[in-house]
Amino acid sequence: MIVLAALSLLIQLTAVVLAFHMIRITGRKTPWTAFCFAVLLMTVHQGLIVSQMWTAGMLLHATWATEIIKMALSMLILTGVIWGRPHLKQLIQNQERLSRSEQLRKDLFDQSHDMAFFHGLDKDGFLSEFQDVNEEACRVLGYSREELCRMTPREISGRELSEDQIRLLQATGKLVSEHTFRSRNGRLIPVEVNIHFFEQDGHRKLMTFARDISELVESRQALKKENRRCGEILNLTPVSIWHEDFTDVGNWLEELRQNGIEDLKAYLQENPDQIREAAAKVKVISVNNATLQLFGATDKEQLLGSLDRLFTEDSDSIFMEELLTIWNQKNHFISEIPVQTMSGERIPAILEWYAPTVEGRLSLKQVIVTLSNISKLRAVEAERQRLYALIEQTAESIIITDLSGNIVYVNRGFEKMTGYSAAESLGKNPRFLKSGKTPAETYQQMWACLVRGESWRGSLYNLRKNGEPYLEEALIFPLKNPAGQVSHFAGVKMDITEKQELEKQLAQSRKMEAIGKLAGGIAHDFNNILTTIVGNAEMGTVKARKGSEFHRHFSEILSSGKRAAKLTGQLLAFSRRQMIKPVILNLNRVVTELNTMLRRLVGADIHFELRTTRDILPVLADESQIQQILINLVVNAADAMAKQPQPRNLSISTGEVYVDEKMAHRFEGISSGNFALLEVADTGCGISEELINQIFEPFFTTKPMGKGTGLGLATVYGILKQNNAIIDVKSSPGLGAAFRVYWPIAKGKIQAEQQPLPPEDVRARGDEVILLAEDNDGVRRFTADGLTRLGYRVVAVENGEEA
Repeated sequence: MIVLAALSLLIQLTAVVLAFHMIRITGRKTPWTAFCFAVLLMTVHQGLIVSQMWTAGMLLHATWATEIIKMALSMLILTGVIWGRPHLKQLIQNQERLSRSEQLRKDLFDQSHDMAFFHGLDKDGFLSEFQDVNEEACRVLGYSREELCRMTPREISGRELSEDQIRLLQATGKLVSEHTFRSRNGRLIPVEVNIHFFEQDGHRKLMTFARDISELVESRQALKKENRRCGEILNLTPVSIWHEDFTDVGNWLEELRQNGIEDLKAYLQENPDQIREAAAKVKVISVNNATLQLFGATDKEQLLGSLDRLFTEDSDSIFMEELLTIWNQKNHFISEIPVQTMSGERIPAILEWYAPTVEGRLSLKQVIVTLSNISKLRAVEAERQRLYALIEQTAESIIITDLSGNIVYVNRGFEKMTGYSAAESLGKNPRFLKSGKTPAETYQQMWACLVRGESWRGSLYNLRKNGEPYLEEALIFPLKNPAGQVSHFAGVKMDITEKQELEKQLAQSRKMEAIGKLAGGIAHDFNNILTTIVGNAEMGTVKARKGSEFHRHFSEILSSGKRAAKLTGQLLAFSRRQMIKPVILNLNRVVTELNTMLRRLVGADIHFELRTTRDILPVLADESQIQQILINLVVNAADAMAKQPQPRNLSISTGEVYVDEKMAHRFEGISSGNFALLEVADTGCGISEELINQIFEPFFTTKPMGKGTGLGLATVYGILKQNNAIIDVKSSPGLGAAFRVYWPIAKGKIQAEQQPLPPEDVRARGDEVILLAEDNDGVRRFTADGLTRLGYRVVAVENGEEA
């Protein structure tokens, strides 16, 4: 009996020790602690009983049945403690992990850089009010935590989850979608929402994370816009562009390599049908509009459905080269290929195949193939050749230099203008053409414009290879590369030496025109005065007795008046106001008839020579004017040789010449055509270049005082202008001069020469009434007096209104 009691005590002590050890594991949880103390009390009670039994030597009131029951109970308690210890320990560990997980969830919730919301579902399955939110949600949305916890997701997103979304959330436990949140200030915020389902305390809860994707949305829009722009550019590109996928072709080639094929070219030549099979493995992803236009297809489907017809068997060799390019791990291939349009037209094209390389391997998914119509390229090349020919054949000088000023190109116009060949000019600086006459300021202004990237236009004096100076009008401008940087300078230059000469002649012609108007006005007024003087002088000589002093005075007045009238006539001839009676006459006849008189005029010490053509030279002119021209020119020639040593030669020659456009442009109002030439040449002192433009001006003379009036050449000039004729002078100091008169050839019959009628003795007298209208008082009085002396009755008035 005592043995059983002691054994029960031992078992209970073991159970107590183990139970109290479990308190450390459980963390002194109240239920387990109470159980431990209950077992302890049982053990103490059993110990007291065993002690009494041992000291008293009796069983007291214990019975075998009681001890056996206690023994079984102790065994049961010990077994329960031993069995429950690992399970309880595992349970406690699970609770600890759950606690740590909850704390981690809380930390992630609060510290998340995304907006975080904790909420559940209401009885109708809709999202309920937020139970908790993190600081990031408050910051982004502009609400406090308390305000957000009184709001539902609908209030910040404007919409509920759809039924499909709720079913997906319940089935998978998570949902990812994009929404738009509205902040307190009304700002719309695009967000990516991640909703997670979880159970807590037997209830379904939702954890929602929302990330601001404003930048992502902007990037998407920018990428979409860029893709659209690239697509537009691609479709606007005039070159046919194919985006193709060669992945299956690459796999097929790899299989051939694994099957032991080493020489792909030999294999394809032995099995040409394999080329077409490989071509069928190419996937066309997209083509641009230029491709449809090239082949004449309406859309991509029509194009792709006709590839076998568009790329004929003649194209197989080209596709084989594409396969060899992939086989050899090269990413670029270019070749000419024949293609055929939808209408059956065969056109040559340039095919360029390109595959990008990614990490050292060909990316066969992104193969770009371009096709260029060679016929258009050839047309462009032909156009380029035409432009090159235009530049080469243009009369203007074109020169291109690098930034250092060294010549890199000159055209034929430059060679012709300067006399230097391209080989002599390339590599040199254009300064080797300088003449020294261009001011330094001009070059400074030119470089200032070029440095600013602007064009410069101006005139430069340069020297040809033969040393002849010339004036060029230049347009010099910078040439820019595709990057907008100045790479070269170009100049287009025109030789304006002749143009400048023409402008000088035009200015001289206009000056002469102005002088002519002035001289004509003066001559007209002066002629009226002379009419009165000469008329009254003549009447005075008639009334005065011959030999008397009055007669002598009137004669002197009359002689001086006639000389003045002659000068007035020359001025009128210069101003083209001289009264003429032009007829068609033979210039050779007029010149020949003056031969004798001209020989006497020049004197015996001058060798005089007359050379006329046998042809008839019909001109429309007043014969007296031609005589006046010839006499004035001959007299001037004789005067120019007066102090020259022998031999002194003077020649007059005639002929018919053709005046071309180039020469006609030198003279105002003259057109090209056939002209009669009258040339007077001498071996006199010559005329300097500075004086040539002045010799035709009225009263200009180089003769000593009293030796000339300065109206001889002015009269010649006026007569020629009146008859649409021109005069050209070639002279140099000490080398004589040649005056060439060009008179237009007239169309029509030459008028027969008329013999002058013998003078009739007519004595005008009468008693009729004559109405005389004259605005000049002196002329009116003189005329009225003369008519009155002849017996007429004169009514003299000043003008038509008075009459």
